Amino acid sequence: RVGSLNLGNILAADSCSFAASGTITLAQKTLTVCPMKVNLELCEKDYETLYLSQDQRPGSNVDGNLPKSFNDFLINLVADRVSQQTEVIAWAGDVSGSPVTLCDGIIVQVAADATRVSVSATGAGYISNVTYVVAEIAKIYNAIPFALDRSKVKIFVSPAAHSAYLQGLAVAFPALITYVNGAYAAKYMDVEVVRAPGMPTNKAIAADPENLWYATDLVSDESELNIISMKGTTGDPTVRMITEFKIGFGYGVGAEIVYYS
Repeated sequence: RVGSLNLGNILAADSCSFAASGTITLAQKTLTVCPMKVNLELCEKDYETLYLSQDQRPGSNVDGNLPKSFNDFLINLVADRVSQQTEVIAWAGDVSGSPVTLCDGIIVQVAADATRVSVSATGAGYISNVTYVVAEIAKIYNAIPFALDRSKVKIFVSPAAHSAYLQGLAVAFPALITYVNGAYAAKYMDVEVVRAPGMPTNKAIAADPENLWYATDLVSDESELNIISMKGTTGDPTVRMITEFKIGFGYGVGAEIVYYS
């Protein structure tokens, strides 16, 4: 559970006696984490012929004869893949969706929150269309609550929408490319438009990143891959790659999030 504290109107007319003014509201929100695992298995026969003999110890009965270069490659490859899938779950995860994902992401939670700020797309696919994307981003920007510090707010969009937005800016303002040669951050007014790889193509979220939560048991768990040779235990000429971790996604205040769909 994550606690929060909100203040109401606290100013009152001055006097010589103490009189409580305003309210202090304590609340809490539950963020549920989802247990995950990676279980992979690779037969030694599949990789031993790909390496020169000097990269492996001699003998056919060596336990754990995995070349270091291949070991390092596997660790990096699995870590990158876990990161990619986690990014998708963070935004688009839906345990009741089709296909089912492993954890509910921010989109499905915000969509069910009646306090959110909603922005409807002008038309299907408009935010990922070069012709309309700038106007759609403007709608999201205009819906951001004035109570928020807009210098901290970001508009998170899909890679397709982000690419369309950059192209839309170039079409509308050719000098933008001429003068800065592409070396600029995508913004609408004072709010950055952020490329979020896991965001569904035609949805977007505007929020202060501090209002979007990510929970885990230990950050490094996702990239700590245990590589175990099975030859010395079960006798199988295989190598298993195993890791376990917990992740969860959520947010603090729904009324401070703009949901475009």
